[in-house]
Amino acid sequence: MSQPIRYYLVVACMLLGSCAEEAAKVDGPASLDRGVPDLSVSDSATTDRPPSPDTPAKVDGQVKVDGQVKADGSVTVDGPATADGPVKPDGPLCGDGVKNGSEVCDGQDFGSTTCVGMGFDGGTLACLSQCATIGTASCYKCGDGTVNPGEDCDGAPPSGKTCEDYELNGGSLKCSSTCKVDLSACCIAPVPPSGLNPTRIVSTASGVDGASSGTCTPFKTITKALAGAPKGAVVWVAPGIYNAANGEIFPIAVPAGVVLIGDQAKAP
Repeated sequence: MSQPIRYYLVVACMLLGSCAEEAAKVDGPASLDRGVPDLSVSDSATTDRPPSPDTPAKVDGQVKVDGQVKADGSVTVDGPATADGPVKPDGPLCGDGVKNGSEVCDGQDFGSTTCVGMGFDGGTLACLSQCATIGTASCYKCGDGTVNPGEDCDGAPPSGKTCEDYELNGGSLKCSSTCKVDLSACCIAPVPPSGLNPTRIVSTASGVDGASSGTCTPFKTITKALAGAPKGAVVWVAPGIYNAANGEIFPIAVPAGVVLIGDQAKAP
């Protein structure tokens, strides 16, 4: 077709609007030498193509997807999804105060485990190493050198205490293997009234006539305490029942120069 004829056809189509479909099918620029505007179809026309796989998609405003959105609307996630709210882990969470899963403890939750159950006498456990280890540094046991709750002593005798504090007339306090006061080295004689310093003590409750030592191991009977008592001796008789059934021989004679004293503090 010659250029003049083609020119007039194009102009007619433009005026009548009946050649729009034909114009859209032009493969390249339709520029004319006589000032006709360029009728080339733009390559930037909008289409319904799926988004580029390189562009992150946001689904429903909730999850940011680092992968691809497929043509069928499904989502391929290449990495972790980012949620708008808190994420609840599937496994145990150390620090929530509840022992669960593989945790041996969490906060103060040790299940049924206690210091006593772990071989100590008492104390407080600690949860360590991200809920993987139970600490026993605050547990205690007799023999650790520290006086703990329920103990009278630990190693050394009770500080500031004497046998007299336990109403025994002298001797030495000890600490037992169970951290209790040991009175075995104290005198078994009772403590006489304040201000009285007897040379012999009689006690029907704790005395032993055959092994008496005067004021540490008392005599059991008044009869035996007075026998052989030197002049100037002071014999104190602790409260008790002194009769023939307990070994006394009557009448009781007090040697010259010997003083026999009863429990004056409780005398009527």
